[in-house]
Amino acid sequence: MVWLLAAGFHRSGQPDDAYPYFRRLDADGRLLPTEDDFRALARVRRRTLARALTEEVPPLLEHAAANPGEIQHALLGGRIAVRVVTEKGDVPLTTVAISRRARPGSMPLEPAWEIAVAAAFLPNTPVEDLSLASEIAGSELASDETAYCDFA
Repeated sequence: MVWLLAAGFHRSGQPDDAYPYFRRLDADGRLLPTEDDFRALARVRRRTLARALTEEVPPLLEHAAANPGEIQHALLGGRIAVRVVTEKGDVPLTTVAISRRARPGSMPLEPAWEIAVAAAFLPNTPVEDLSLASEIAGSELASDETAYCDFA
């Protein structure tokens, strides 16, 4: 994501020089994107998340199943960091760790998005039956992650 913060011509010493204007915008707290700007961007990108879940999750699950015990890393839709692993056993166990920070920046992930991501990775598990996990394949969770698991 690229934000155009301000635009103008730089003519040092001229009355219409853009640099003093940029400094005023910054001093007034109006130069950088606001939390409302990021929220508006998130609303626009919701459709992108739905597409990412349907297009990016199945290959990740296939790769995790083909490489048991190996944690797969991805950034869904360029927004949500996830780690997924399938562990062998009598019944394979799939665990997905989901970052609670949406990119860009550190905007909190909307709770509905977190559940949608978990449901995409564990499609045969009713949402009310999702189990929380305290680790992923023996590795600690990052401080910004929540993990869900279920048997395949």
